[in-house]
Amino acid sequence: ALGVAVSANTASNVLDDYEEGTYVPTIVGSSGGSYTCSTNDTLSYTKVGRLVHVFGKLEPDTDNSCSALLRFSLPFTSASDTKKEGEGVGNAFIRNAGQSFPNNMVAFIGSGLTYFYLSWHQDNGTSENVFHTNVDAAFDLWVGFSYWAA
Repeated sequence: ALGVAVSANTASNVLDDYEEGTYVPTIVGSSGGSYTCSTNDTLSYTKVGRLVHVFGKLEPDTDNSCSALLRFSLPFTSASDTKKEGEGVGNAFIRNAGQSFPNNMVAFIGSGLTYFYLSWHQDNGTSENVFHTNVDAAFDLWVGFSYWAA
């Protein structure tokens, strides 16, 4: 733990949690199955208080009967907020997936979740989530996002 005073005015402004590390996210389908990565299977994170930054590249290369919405595990559970103030989006980019994604892909971090998922926005303003049917058995994924931990 790092005890750095952000402000000398109150004890509530003391930074008492700092952590850097890596983790190997699980990649599963919301209806079952998974993907595995032979190489580039690790993401980095930095946690400062409740704020978590995640970044890196994954290369899933084996589809183990994955089905439905792709879910990528987080290093820490996201905060559960009553007014969705802790939900967020961040950068995400898929390459070599077997299809083109039309616009603005994001990593979405919902309230009280142990995973993030991917979504892209259509020209008509609607969004689409990335399902196993949108990618091949192997693809490249880069992410960079921040969220509030529980």
